[in-house]
Amino acid sequence: MELLTDQKIQLEQYLTSGCDERIYLNKDGLTKYWIDPLDYRNMVHRGSCTCGTLNPETEALMEHLIHQDLDKTEKYEALLDEQTDTLKSLINYEGLDEFEVFYAPSGSDLVYFPISFCQILHPERPMLNILSCPEELGSGTLHAVKGEYHANFNQFEEPIKKGAKVHPDFNIKVVSLTARSDNGKIINHEAYIKEQINQHPDHSIIVSLVYGSKSGIEDNLDIINKIDREDIIWTIDMCQFRHSREFIHNLLSKNGCVMITGSKFYQAPPFCGSLLINQKLMDKLKAGDLTQFSKLKTVLSAYDFPKSIRHQVNIPFKKNIGLRLRWACSLDEIKKFKQIPKEQVRAKIKAWNTFINKKMNASDIFELMPDQSMTNNTIISFRVKKNGQFLDHETLKELHRLVVCEGDKEGLGNQKVFIGQPVAYGEKSFLRVAIGSMNIRAFVEHDETEFEEDNRILSIIKLKLNSIEEN
Repeated sequence: MELLTDQKIQLEQYLTSGCDERIYLNKDGLTKYWIDPLDYRNMVHRGSCTCGTLNPETEALMEHLIHQDLDKTEKYEALLDEQTDTLKSLINYEGLDEFEVFYAPSGSDLVYFPISFCQILHPERPMLNILSCPEELGSGTLHAVKGEYHANFNQFEEPIKKGAKVHPDFNIKVVSLTARSDNGKIINHEAYIKEQINQHPDHSIIVSLVYGSKSGIEDNLDIINKIDREDIIWTIDMCQFRHSREFIHNLLSKNGCVMITGSKFYQAPPFCGSLLINQKLMDKLKAGDLTQFSKLKTVLSAYDFPKSIRHQVNIPFKKNIGLRLRWACSLDEIKKFKQIPKEQVRAKIKAWNTFINKKMNASDIFELMPDQSMTNNTIISFRVKKNGQFLDHETLKELHRLVVCEGDKEGLGNQKVFIGQPVAYGEKSFLRVAIGSMNIRAFVEHDETEFEEDNRILSIIKLKLNSIEEN
């Protein structure tokens, strides 16, 4: 069997290590997302969460890189520096070097950096973390914002205790801001955020906003301009990474810490994340006690830090080859996507969005979530009914499993599909379909207008809904 060759075994090893148990394989050879990361053939991806597999291009790239002796320090460091330079070149304006790059396997791991920033900049202050859209972030983020381990294993496959403090000094008050009301409408929390900041003048404050949640929610970032406190760490979760260079630069200029991942919109295999900060904030950190970062030694490597401070953070140098390979896939895809004219990208996104909206509005089992116009056009969120009643979260999880694991075996073709996992809000829940960069590239290449694969996915959901009813 092809997957039993040494090459495939090595690829699988790197694809399922270097993060945490979310990418470990179960007895059926699947991750918790119900997919085999190596089995990309006949797979149609329409998921807005981390669920990417290899594809012919990234498989060839990873096979090339695993023969580059990356276990040797000089080879590993050369690839790391090359990837940092590439990421900077893709986001910086020509001739400028306006930000530094911190790495971590996942968005949840990235959350630990701003906590340490606060301790370095204001070591004497208690800490407040104001968190937007908690139910639409990765479940691990709810632990990480409190300075707790968000998983049972770190990126080096070392056991840790989920929910325990990463370090005893991490005493953080967290205020969570629910994304949606009971009727599903998106809540504007600007007034409440201002109130919380005013009530904590002596705290070191992190405001964790979201610009592209699982359902595409985009917080109103104008609030950053309305708060006159330069000591606030504004952390913008842009992990979907569906935004322009101009937008990212605008946030970095406002003392924002921008979190991105390559394994969502750019559809690299999970997980690969990075945190961008501007040079002004970096200079402030360098003037402080960088050994405070050592409190993160159980979750991070010195290689996760910018080259200029790696030897000052007092953290062991541990290689994560899987992370490097996944970032290689992401950067390769970013470069390819950026070659497509923006007007073609916008046109195909609009056409796809219009198609899905029209199909769902005409159906008696789908209901679009409110405020679609306030979310990113590449993500469409919807509830599902059976017998006139909306499915609850647990039933929706079972529907999702059936769609992903069984696909369309019953005669709709030979394709496997992936859609976004259920997201709960209060007692309710919804599913998502989303397109990423590779999907859009294919739409442009084939001048897609009929969206037959998407129509098939909606048919599969209806079919699997019937099987749930029969049970």
